[in-house]
Amino acid sequence: SRHEERLVKPNIGDFAPEISVEEWINTDSALSLKDLRGQVVLLDFWATWCGPCVVGLTHLNQVFKKYRDNEFQLLGLVEETKPFIEEFMQKNPILYPIGTNISNSDDYGVDTIPYAFLIDRTGKISWHGYPYPQAVEENISKTLAM
Repeated sequence: SRHEERLVKPNIGDFAPEISVEEWINTDSALSLKDLRGQVVLLDFWATWCGPCVVGLTHLNQVFKKYRDNEFQLLGLVEETKPFIEEFMQKNPILYPIGTNISNSDDYGVDTIPYAFLIDRTGKISWHGYPYPQAVEENISKTLAM
């Protein structure tokens, strides 16, 4: 079964696997990493039932506001459904695009959440890890300067 296999995360310098999203929130068009090439992209894998994930949303909203004019995109990715997330957002506002019902977190080797991947302008992973505010901001600044 899926839980017996050890999930393997892509390495720094690997091309980021394309994301597989059923429905989007906070964006009029479906987003893909291919379309976002040329921008720095932060992928945040999270869930509403994960306490640390929910606490982290406030910081991610700030990150989105701080960097969004700067060739940067932040995408939240959840396995939950769009109606469920929309209801959750009535109490917990999220400013950035959220991809719902994602089906390929295994491609990213995600076995704990929250977990984030930063993708550079060429589509390669420049950092990944637990999205501590300081680590996130340091790595975004570094990757934007590359």
